[in-house]
Amino acid sequence: MEGGGSDGDGRFVVEKFDLKDFESNAKSTILLDLYLWTLSFCKEAGLSEEKTSALFTIMKRLHEHSKDHDDVLSAFNLFKQMLLQHSLANTQGCVELYSPTEVKMITQFVHTTFLQHYRLYRFANTRDQEKDQFSTCLFVNTAPAPPPLLAGKVDEEKKAVQEQVAEEKPDDKEAKEEVAKEEKKVGRWG
Repeated sequence: MEGGGSDGDGRFVVEKFDLKDFESNAKSTILLDLYLWTLSFCKEAGLSEEKTSALFTIMKRLHEHSKDHDDVLSAFNLFKQMLLQHSLANTQGCVELYSPTEVKMITQFVHTTFLQHYRLYRFANTRDQEKDQFSTCLFVNTAPAPPPLLAGKVDEEKKAVQEQVAEEKPDDKEAKEEVAKEEKKVGRWG
């Protein structure tokens, strides 16, 4: 299950919206994904159960609307009407459920998740989807593990060269004295 929720959220949404066939039905998978993103948004926004339930109702109606209507503008108008019904005070037929800040957050969420991809949802809802599944075996050649370093042998020729270089290396104390003499002659900064 993808989307923005955990496995527990996925099980909850699958049972609540009867999407048990989401593994074999592409339409159910798409709807599950939409609902998981909605649930994740509600949790992040700190919406109460009542507000979350109302937003799920709005999203479900928008999704059903996309099956019959090709126009994004009609979907936006439906969304606006349903959201206003849940946010206007002292208006007949309306319940003040969402604050102006929440209305702004919900509008941004619905715009970026559903309305922006409205034609994709519409296409997925109105066309039968074929699910092609292929399986194949891949063989990957990997290099064998190298032997442990302790089991390695030192090449006698390389060992002799290393010893010779070590003997030719001047003592650090002598080298420092040599550098100091040169600096005094030339002056430290030339």
